[in-house]
Amino acid sequence: MATKIEIEREVKLLRNELETYRTGERIIDIIYPNVEKFVQWEEMKYSLRSLEKNLIGIKFRIWIVGELPAWINPDEVNFIPVEYSGETPRIDILHKHLAVINHPDIGEEYFWMNDDIYLINKVMYADMCLPVAVNDLKSNVSLLSPQTIWGRDNIRTLKLLQEEGLSTWNYGVHIPHRFEKSKLKFLIEKYSMLTDPIVLTQIYYNYWFNDWIPYWDTLDLKNNQGFCINRPNPNWANIKAQLKVKKYMNNAESGMSTDLQKLIKDLFPDPSRFEK
Repeated sequence: MATKIEIEREVKLLRNELETYRTGERIIDIIYPNVEKFVQWEEMKYSLRSLEKNLIGIKFRIWIVGELPAWINPDEVNFIPVEYSGETPRIDILHKHLAVINHPDIGEEYFWMNDDIYLINKVMYADMCLPVAVNDLKSNVSLLSPQTIWGRDNIRTLKLLQEEGLSTWNYGVHIPHRFEKSKLKFLIEKYSMLTDPIVLTQIYYNYWFNDWIPYWDTLDLKNNQGFCINRPNPNWANIKAQLKVKKYMNNAESGMSTDLQKLIKDLFPDPSRFEK
């Protein structure tokens, strides 16, 4: 058990670290994976606009890993070329994470984004560090279809978590995720993840935050994390209510529509520095 002096020392270190972020002495790295043939619309352009508008109190650098969109301003965006592996989505993403891990200019800590995640209200550095889950995998395994790649990979991951005696929270949430290079590399090697399609967020957060009770990502308006638009004709009155209280909005491929595109354009009409 830590002594009072040790606890006070640790608190002081954490306060000093947070102060360096606040003053701009430290810059966080935000990573977008990108495979052009899978791009549905201009989601990344508007996701970047949302970052510039709503990520406050911290300086950040943008990295794109994979392929570079034609509209990107190369003076404001860092690029790591990585060919699409052609393997499972889980393994392809791991190749991109490894490119980040092995890049000397990216810090130990980085944040993983996706092109269809939008910051719809003010977000701070501390918000993006929260482990957020949608439910418990073990209690909701019946919702995972073995007929889909996502379902099969999550079922395999749940089995591993149970065998290892780890928590089984479902961290497969479409919001920014914080990773540390050394911790992620350890797990990739420990579980041979380049050959076994384990869901990265599930093993990472349940392993390193095994005793943690997560924050929740639900449609409940009392929750302030995120919500997903997963069909072309959602309840727009509900969407407007969600926009007032949530930090993140995202859409599934099935949720893309001309109405959603108009909503996103209206939310983020101003070009960002990341565009030509």
